Amino acid sequence: IITRGTQLKRALSFSPFLILSFPYAMDISQLNRDNTIILFDVDGTLSKPRLSASAEMLETLTALRNKYQIGVVGGSDISKQMEQLGGDCLARFDYFFSENGLLAFRDGQQFHKESFKSFLGEDRLKTFINFCLHY
Repeated sequence: IITRGTQLKRALSFSPFLILSFPYAMDISQLNRDNTIILFDVDGTLSKPRLSASAEMLETLTALRNKYQIGVVGGSDISKQMEQLGGDCLARFDYFFSENGLLAFRDGQQFHKESFKSFLGEDRLKTFINFCLHY
């Protein structure tokens, strides 16, 4: 199922979110922590851009986590995400992806870390940066 989560949204009085679950033929009533991960962006979804999430939002996420696995995917670095979601944010989410996935956590433990420089190599990175600066 890929859905905007309208039924759950009404039940939780929550902003629209995307539910990804497999198999696709699954009935929405069968969604649970074992088969569903709900991923959120931070800015504009969990909080207003560049501001902290409200206490009400954090309480709602806690309630949601009792039923489903939840995660964050964002472009900001981990320190900015902690400012917005609280210093304990890694413990609040099952999955946490910073810097567009360059840094990844599951259950509060880092399981992936990459950098553009190590991925591309210094020469390719310089070429890429110069290309971007040209435009």
